[in-house]
Amino acid sequence: MVTLKFSVDAWAVIALRLLIGSPMVTVRRPFWVMLTERSGSDFAAAAERAGAAVRHVEGKGFNHFDFIETLADPQGLLGKLMLEQMQLFGP
Repeated sequence: MVTLKFSVDAWAVIALRLLIGSPMVTVRRPFWVMLTERSGSDFAAAAERAGAAVRHVEGKGFNHFDFIETLADPQGLLGKLMLEQMQLFGP
C-alpha cells in the first residue's frame, strides 16, 4: 500500500471539498511513473471511502502539455468534465 503525503494546503482544499460535498475529478495519464499512477487511484479510492463523489478518468494519448490544454476545449477531456461538474454540459 502506498502512503500519500499532501501539504497542509492540499489537505485544506481536500477537506473543504469533502465538507461541502462538491464532486471531484481525478485524472491520470498512462505512462507516468507508476507511483504517480497508483497514488492518483489510491487518492480517488480514499476520497470515495470518505464519502466524496469522485470520477477517476484516464487521459490516454495526451502528453503533459496536451492534457492541461484539454481544459480550454469544451469537447476536450478535462473541459467536458469541468462543464459537467458545473452542470453546464450533459454527460
